[in-house]
Amino acid sequence: MPLILRIATMQGTITATFMMTKSFYIKNSIVVLCILLVDISSAYSAPVPKCKSNTHQESVVLVNSETTLKQGIETSIKNKRSLSSMKIGISIFDLKNNQFLYQNNGHMSYNIASGVKIITTALALQKLGSGYRFQTVVTMQHPNNQGIVEGNLYIKGFGDPSLNIEALEQIVKQIKRRGIKKINGSLILDQGYFDNNNSAPHFEERPYEPRAFRAPISALSTNFNTIGIHIYPAQNNQNAYVTLSPSNKYLHLMGKVNTSHKRSRIQLNIDNQKDFLQVQVGGYIQENSKPRIFYRHVPNPFLFFGHTFLNILSKNNVDIVSKDFKHGVAPLNIKPLFIHKSRTLTHILRDMNKYSNNFISEMIFKTIGAHEKKSPATWEKSQKIIRDFLVDDIKLAPNSFRMNNGSGLYNSNRFSTDQVIQILTYLHHDFRYNADILSTLSIAGTDGTMKKRMNNSALLLRAKTGSLSKTSFLGGYAAINTDRVIAFAITMNNLPYCRSRIAHARKLQDDIASLIIQYLRNTAPKKLSSHTNLM
Repeated sequence: MPLILRIATMQGTITATFMMTKSFYIKNSIVVLCILLVDISSAYSAPVPKCKSNTHQESVVLVNSETTLKQGIETSIKNKRSLSSMKIGISIFDLKNNQFLYQNNGHMSYNIASGVKIITTALALQKLGSGYRFQTVVTMQHPNNQGIVEGNLYIKGFGDPSLNIEALEQIVKQIKRRGIKKINGSLILDQGYFDNNNSAPHFEERPYEPRAFRAPISALSTNFNTIGIHIYPAQNNQNAYVTLSPSNKYLHLMGKVNTSHKRSRIQLNIDNQKDFLQVQVGGYIQENSKPRIFYRHVPNPFLFFGHTFLNILSKNNVDIVSKDFKHGVAPLNIKPLFIHKSRTLTHILRDMNKYSNNFISEMIFKTIGAHEKKSPATWEKSQKIIRDFLVDDIKLAPNSFRMNNGSGLYNSNRFSTDQVIQILTYLHHDFRYNADILSTLSIAGTDGTMKKRMNNSALLLRAKTGSLSKTSFLGGYAAINTDRVIAFAITMNNLPYCRSRIAHARKLQDDIASLIIQYLRNTAPKKLSSHTNLM
């Protein structure tokens, strides 16, 4: 079982899944291979500044009608004086009675950040289907009686966003099970299912951002195109233990981190060279402190995949004559030796939405382009498909929205909260999608990006969060039973960019969601007593 470790940051929630292997790792002979599931982080690398304190006593409103629901929401907004400069849009819709319960600027266009992952999910379910499995195809000639293959080893990727180090090890084990000991050829990587544009639209707005939430994509990718930098303190004045995961010849570690009595201050620099990635470390880590783990994306998925796979072949004693690897095209006249299949799309969408993983969403978004309009996939193909879907199926007015990438990162999208309601309504009323979409959303007080929010509303609210430097979004469904479900969307733009104001924005969203639940409880039909005379 993988161990899920949630690491809170000032700009998002980072969830790292660690897979254990039998390789050497520090003193315990364990290599921790990180699979990064990242909530939308701030569009800025700098720490979020603090704000001046501004407290105000909030009043309480009893919510037992649409009128008092409106009063409660507007009182909550009024009480958040620290957010007076924000632009807010709110839409609350009764899916049973097919009517809006509350709207506040619901028609206006906003950046909804990771809220667009709901739309990516809807498109993926319609075009690919919940049972879709991504494939990675391994092709080579069959071995002779001595276990020797004459020719090359080809690996063709089809955009699997979940292809991690463990999966690559399983592929190599399948090669060994076929009695292969030596390959008299080269490793050929076929990335032709996607075009060569590895950077999603609008990612150029932060071209030098090194963190994992901005990882490039490729049809053949592994480990979310992300590395982990692990730093463990030693004794005072001694060098700390620093390791990279995964470990391969593409990654060059330089520098050292000293162990000190001082408060930890670690320096990192990622330098992309032609044939390798240089990771420079410095500074100091406090003695007896917890280990520090940093995640950075790799700028060259081709080199990262090739070196990682060659390293796994070597560890498993599969000899390949050429120690280099090349771009190429997998032959069609040779039957594949092995086809690795991912988990179902629904399972992958759960990872994407519950932890707001940008890499997964962009991989799926681009895959749809190749699936619907033939390979190679391009961003333009996917953008055309999503526009047609929103106009033809969701019935949004043409040119009334903007969605240019699948993750919602940066200045890529514009939707009104009323339009988000249209999308949520479409998903809820379609039997093909409603169970799947619900299973991908975070449950308030229970899991994902909502685990530490609204703990008193557990199991009553399922939602998607979204955060950028000055944007916050919350949207999804609220219900106290199956008889009546409320869809809601809350988005805030132009937020003051500081720690407490971002916390205030999320608190306001939670207050509004709690008012919806209170409204449902207070307006639900009272159960009849077993002694009530119905005549």
